[in-house]
Amino acid sequence: MNKQNGSVEMRTIGGSEMPQECRNTQDNEELARLGKKPVLKPLHINFTNGGLAGSVYGYLIVWLGTLAAFSTMAELSSMAPTAGGQYHWVSILAPHNSRKFFSYMIGWLTLVGWQAIVASGGYLSASLIQGLMVMNDVSYVPQRWQLVLLYWAMIAFAITVNTLISALLPKVESADGAVHMSEEISKPSLNVPRAIVFSILLNGALGFGMLLAALFCLGNIEEVSSDPDRLPFMAIFQQAVGSLPGALTMAAIVSLMNICATISFVATASRMTWSFARDRGVPGWQYLSKVIGSIHSNKKI
Repeated sequence: MNKQNGSVEMRTIGGSEMPQECRNTQDNEELARLGKKPVLKPLHINFTNGGLAGSVYGYLIVWLGTLAAFSTMAELSSMAPTAGGQYHWVSILAPHNSRKFFSYMIGWLTLVGWQAIVASGGYLSASLIQGLMVMNDVSYVPQRWQLVLLYWAMIAFAITVNTLISALLPKVESADGAVHMSEEISKPSLNVPRAIVFSILLNGALGFGMLLAALFCLGNIEEVSSDPDRLPFMAIFQQAVGSLPGALTMAAIVSLMNICATISFVATASRMTWSFARDRGVPGWQYLSKVIGSIHSNKKI
């Protein structure tokens, strides 16, 4: 709703009203209610950090940094292609008197990190599906409980693919996922490094092309980012093609890619957990280290 005399515009988000221009004030009030004084500025990662040029140069820098990091992982994979990945490499490269400690720490950090990535992938997939619903029907008001149900549906779907139709896994695996699938890949010392480097090069190039296309078709930034219920990249698609069905198709492709990534996250997290349990690094390793032959295929990828 709109009010005069200096009041702010209100928008409905998930069934509740929130001031569009006073979000920082509301955040400060929530901190004050908890007895804390706000002293830190909110972190906004958007075009104000460098504009369109900053997005291009920033992407290139991050791409090169990612390629450098994964090139190191590729080299280590050629040396020791195991499902444990990072914590095995640390046990090899760390000083002898501290390798057990550092390897154990890296194992837990990697394990917990991948569990968190699974949760993030499921949440993002659910958010994209809800974004498609908002884009298709402007009268639809997204609810949080619907997002939670979609989240659990995405997690259940990813687990189902990993357990019942695991033959699809090679088609959806990611770069780091190849590391933790090493023991299921033929000639891993050769194929895993290739998969890592080629995936970074290919996806980086395709992502850069997508970034340039999105920036050229960006249009009015304020218009794209003003609607709190619609995802900005979906709004850019609709502005670019001028067609709702076309924009929905493009957004659906992105959503499908993220769902495939979530499946890959579950596969990687499960292999990491199994490998760490095999080395007796987690509680209940006696059970977590077992492989059920009727579910898991022994065929090499």
